[in-house]
Amino acid sequence: MPTYILRDLDAGPWTRFKERAHKDGWPLRPLFLQLMADYADGKLTLSKGPGPRPLAGFSVLTCKNLACPAGGQPQQVTTRKDEVPAILKAKGVTCPACRTLIPLEAQELEHLESWFHTSDPNPGEFGG
Repeated sequence: MPTYILRDLDAGPWTRFKERAHKDGWPLRPLFLQLMADYADGKLTLSKGPGPRPLAGFSVLTCKNLACPAGGQPQQVTTRKDEVPAILKAKGVTCPACRTLIPLEAQELEHLESWFHTSDPNPGEFGG
């Protein structure tokens, strides 16, 4: 089964979402699954149109290089969409602190490839 990770959520809506789910007695996983099913079946209409696709992604990774100045601490790595082909070819990203290649797992590479091949519905927005 595919895995989808939600990152960098706005704290306000996320807190309200969790509070409402708790109040209504919904554990988060079954709630997401029901929302997906209802949306897929046309039973759910959203109040806004689609937002822009992100032109940059963020990952928190730890460099395994013992000489890295980051000292094995997790670091946020930013990836632009135009960098994805090189990342896929190298099967990793460059550590921002020591420039060592940090290998990515197959699932992370699949997410990047999927993001790269998903077109932006608003190409003029945010410099796209």
